[in-house]
Amino acid sequence: MMVPRLTARVLLSALLLIFAAGLPAGVSDWPPVPPEELALKDSPTHPGSHALILYREVFTDDVKSSTTYHTRIKVLTEEGRKYADVEIPYAPDFYRIHELQARTVRPDGTSVEFSRQVFEKTVVKGKGLKFLAKSFTLPDVQVGSIIEYKFRVQMEGYLIPETRWLIRDELPIRRLILTRRRYGGMALRWISVRLPSNQEPRMTPDGLIVLQMENVAPLPEEEYMPPRDELNMRVDFFYLRKLESTEKFWKDIGKFWFESAEEFIGKHDEIAREAATVAGTGEPPETRLRKLYARVQQIRNLSFERFRTEKEIKQEKLKQNNNVKDVLKNGYGYAWGINCLFVALARAAGFDSQVAYLAPRHQYFFDADFLDTSQLSGYVAVVRQGSTTWFLDPSTRFAPFGLLPWTVTGVRGLLLNKNGGEFVDSPEPLSNQAIVERVAHLQLLEDGTLQGKLEVSFKGLQALEQRLDIYREDETGKRKTIKDVMKKWFPAGATLEITNAPNWESSEEPLSFECTLTLPNFAAPTGRRVLLPAGVFQANQRHPFQNATRVHPIYFGHPFQEVDDVSIELPPGLDVESLPPSRSEEANWAVFKTSRSREGNLIRLQRRFTVNRYQFPANQYPALRTLYDVVYAADEERLVLQTNSAAR
Repeated sequence: MMVPRLTARVLLSALLLIFAAGLPAGVSDWPPVPPEELALKDSPTHPGSHALILYREVFTDDVKSSTTYHTRIKVLTEEGRKYADVEIPYAPDFYRIHELQARTVRPDGTSVEFSRQVFEKTVVKGKGLKFLAKSFTLPDVQVGSIIEYKFRVQMEGYLIPETRWLIRDELPIRRLILTRRRYGGMALRWISVRLPSNQEPRMTPDGLIVLQMENVAPLPEEEYMPPRDELNMRVDFFYLRKLESTEKFWKDIGKFWFESAEEFIGKHDEIAREAATVAGTGEPPETRLRKLYARVQQIRNLSFERFRTEKEIKQEKLKQNNNVKDVLKNGYGYAWGINCLFVALARAAGFDSQVAYLAPRHQYFFDADFLDTSQLSGYVAVVRQGSTTWFLDPSTRFAPFGLLPWTVTGVRGLLLNKNGGEFVDSPEPLSNQAIVERVAHLQLLEDGTLQGKLEVSFKGLQALEQRLDIYREDETGKRKTIKDVMKKWFPAGATLEITNAPNWESSEEPLSFECTLTLPNFAAPTGRRVLLPAGVFQANQRHPFQNATRVHPIYFGHPFQEVDDVSIELPPGLDVESLPPSRSEEANWAVFKTSRSREGNLIRLQRRFTVNRYQFPANQYPALRTLYDVVYAADEERLVLQTNSAAR
């Protein structure tokens, strides 16, 4: 199972709830604003910027498990006024926001303290974790204003604050000061990534780690770029009880994790009996393994439920699981325990099975020199039978047998064994594991409206992603969320209604929908002719690679397939004058094919787009862009219809 980490850039829109009556008025401990900052009309180093971070200071105190932030932003254009809307993400189960203060400094230097309501906004829901953001809007922000806010993040218990300094922002930074007070009793080390050689953190005489930088360039945003954290300049901190080599560190961690897992798995007669009952004998190995997988996915997965306090756990009489036997007996458990149960059952059924810890790649990529075990936050079962190896994750809800969440595909991981484990690579994702299939039977009406029936199937990773996005919503919420996803394919004004009862809960079946669809004014009359777009599902899409040059590598997350089959029945009085030609474009990493045909008054439009890779270096951008030019040109082609003699 992949354990998500909270970052500011994963903010999702959701429900706004009133959080507090406001911030304390009369706050006066702001540092003065220098006259030259009030007078600034543009960024000196990056002209044309909509705003400029004049000052950012971050002080992390590992002793007190807290981090204090102070940010001052100059608004330079009308578009820059959007930075008056502030969102500060946090996870209430792990850390909270305190001492929040904010103000607006007008262009004339007068100050307005923020005293309005602060709202609480749900930004991420899932995997049993609740993620929120404090949200507020600063008053009286004009071009030339300065926005300023500060707050303290307090970790719950003895958790160490965020172990990473991220340097670049979407805005240029004029002055940056980062400071860290280390926790005593352990050695604090760090590695710098992409920092200029003359800009390294330094240790002060009183033991603080300090990094000061000026005129930091923004990190440009591009569609389909790798995770921002991975591309950013950063400093990664890690604590060590003793200095040791990288190899020895991971060996020691592997031994510790192996011993913990083996103690939890153990050997139990109850597990052997359950494996015999579920898997039996005499059937092919994969069939028996699938049965065990399905059995384990029936266990109540507490990792996909809301966080519970110790008091709530006692009230619900949830017992602690000390081993896999307890997980089986109690019928519930957290993800790690559920995967351990699967490993135990597989072993009891005669399979070579181990636990592996993988490094998710949704936020940054694994670096063995960064001696922080939180990198390996995804755990799965690895089963070997002869020449076949399965990477399996029954603890991720809705994950089909043999399919991992995309974040832990194609990544490094530590396969545990008594010798300290070995680094392995999880399987690469494949395009046939992430398919969106759309079949439409439509009629063109005389007024240009297209209407009829639509069948949509999300398969593999596409189904898993959709189910994980909506599993905590009720039936109404599920339908609305999926409808919103599908309506993005069509122009504004489209109406779509789901008419079947989808199987929301299945791990193995596609997530399939039967719908009615109406697209008003889809066909455009031009005199005696009517123009009909060939790309019914692509009318709302935007070419993501229009720029002539590219800064970052391209990163899709996983390969994919789009398969469309559209039949359109023409009304009496219209005939086909011309159809766009069928196309076939192939590269060693992609295939794009279209077929446009007619039979009587029925037009058939077929389209298949397959991308077999999910990451490309920037120097391959021209080839990628050329293919997408072909795809988008084909999708924008028009069928030409004309009134026939009967109509005249």
